[in-house]
Amino acid sequence: MKQKYKRIDIKTKRLVNSLFLWNYQAAFKGRGIEFHDFREYTPSDDAKYIDWLVSAREWKTIMRRYREERELEILFLIDLSVSMEFGFKQTKLDTLIEILYLIAFSGIQNGDKVWALIIWKNGIKFTGFKKWNIWLVQIMSAIEEYDKTQPMETLSFSELNSLPIKNTLVFVLTDKLKIQEQSLKLAHIKNDLIYIRISDSFEETLDGRKWVIVLWDTKRNIVIDLDNKKKKQKYLDLRREKKQKLRNMLMKNNVSSLEIDENTDIYKAFLRFMKTREL
Repeated sequence: MKQKYKRIDIKTKRLVNSLFLWNYQAAFKGRGIEFHDFREYTPSDDAKYIDWLVSAREWKTIMRRYREERELEILFLIDLSVSMEFGFKQTKLDTLIEILYLIAFSGIQNGDKVWALIIWKNGIKFTGFKKWNIWLVQIMSAIEEYDKTQPMETLSFSELNSLPIKNTLVFVLTDKLKIQEQSLKLAHIKNDLIYIRISDSFEETLDGRKWVIVLWDTKRNIVIDLDNKKKKQKYLDLRREKKQKLRNMLMKNNVSSLEIDENTDIYKAFLRFMKTREL
């Protein structure tokens, strides 16, 4: 395991074991309840759980006990298009890896089934493991080997929707501001979708740099002269418009979302996000 991954791995395990697991369990519920056993009814129990057939056979009042089915299926939809390589302090891909570690380790500690669909060229599915190191090596190897030349401006959930899955907790890790709305609707009808948009703070402000910056577009490179205030403002206005359009689309379709960049304290941000899920 590379040194930078090892550092994140150690930090994540410490934080999850001391802070996150209870909040994770409260925020992301199991798929339902399952029958556990029978026991004799007491006056403080809810009468709706009385099993009258068993009670008649036993000549005493017997109730059914249930427990929550805690195990979840978690799928990470990981965007590895070339724009994820952008960043000055660290790349958006590095930020993606940090939050991937945090959520995946929390899930595995909780006994959930964790797997991933990597978006680049063609979708690649990785079956989940409950053994952290095996799953981690597999995912990190794929990330290291991916084709960094594949551009993608609009995110589609068509490959996700083609999978035979239902009631899965899907974490979308991407920097995309444009989504195919119909594929989003279908994905969220079938599963619990959480959209995590990763950006670089420079993209939001264009501040702190004096030279010309080249940003990737699906058809061409876009050159922005940072001394040209008119072009700079035009870019910022367009980006602000795209962000608001994305937020409106996610809200309209009841999709939970989180926005992070390289300066975000990911652990605190995700903890706050989980608390909103508990309400």
